[in-house]
Amino acid sequence: MLKDDFYIFEKSPPNIPSIPVDLKEDMINSELRAVNNYGGKGDAAHLGGFTSLDLDGISTNLWNFMLGPIAIKSIVDIGCGLGHSTKYFMDRKARVLCIEGSHDAVKNSLLPPEVIVEHDFTLGAWWPDDTFDACWAVEFLEHIGRQYIRNYLPVFKKCAIIITTSSPWGGWHHVEIHNLWWWRARFATAGFIFSEELTSLFKQQAENGKNTTLYPEGDAYHLRSSLSVYINPLVAFLPSHQHIFGGNGCFDDSKEPQAYFNEDGGVPCKSSDQMPSSFESLLDCSRQGVLSPVKYFQMSVLNFTESVWNCTQNSRVSSVMNIKSKAD
Repeated sequence: MLKDDFYIFEKSPPNIPSIPVDLKEDMINSELRAVNNYGGKGDAAHLGGFTSLDLDGISTNLWNFMLGPIAIKSIVDIGCGLGHSTKYFMDRKARVLCIEGSHDAVKNSLLPPEVIVEHDFTLGAWWPDDTFDACWAVEFLEHIGRQYIRNYLPVFKKCAIIITTSSPWGGWHHVEIHNLWWWRARFATAGFIFSEELTSLFKQQAENGKNTTLYPEGDAYHLRSSLSVYINPLVAFLPSHQHIFGGNGCFDDSKEPQAYFNEDGGVPCKSSDQMPSSFESLLDCSRQGVLSPVKYFQMSVLNFTESVWNCTQNSRVSSVMNIKSKAD
């Protein structure tokens, strides 16, 4: 039995890989999965709900926002499938960890083995040794029954910010189909604080980033419709996570009056006000606004609400090493 919150400071039990099924059962499962092109060859029926590329859970604009203004530098991708989202973060120098139950997904992953942990949460709890800035749990919650929720909550407890989606309809092994209030109430009982403002902000980035150059067919539907953001103060307040909610803090005087407000872009501060490298974001991001009149002012300012982020790697911060956190 896990001890409330204290287990986040204890060492995890060993990860438990999924148990493969026999050929007969695999043939039955494979035939059913093939209807919607789900992976999972050799996996038990409760695993393998991934596809080769699910554009409903992808938004490079949101990801850039996370690595830029939000200043996320380390992230756990729980139920990471083939690792598309994890790879995006890793390629931009974030410290990543991919947790996946499907052996088929792990075997065919886009990621190097050292950042993957194969674990089946129906067989027990597992959590990383290290804490992380964020946990990305997209298209994960609905796949695991409530009797096993306490087995994955320790992973969330190791993260400062938790980003989730949930499904209100059917799919491969969708066994927890609920409206958003159900999940938000569940996570409140576990001590996580739902942030309405961050949720709205994250959804807006996904909305703005539809049909990008990298994923021209991308719709980011799950991120736009059912995304929720939670804060875990127990981890967020640790000194190692004080860089979260970052971005450039100084004002660019050269753009007045159009850039009357910082609007999350700004410029790096200089001289004695320059931030330590540890507070820098992995990405330098800015966005192009549209001039809009402001009521009560005889001027126009840039409206950034529907703008996408343009980001480059931040040369002022060193690369973050990817070290897998595994129990012995």
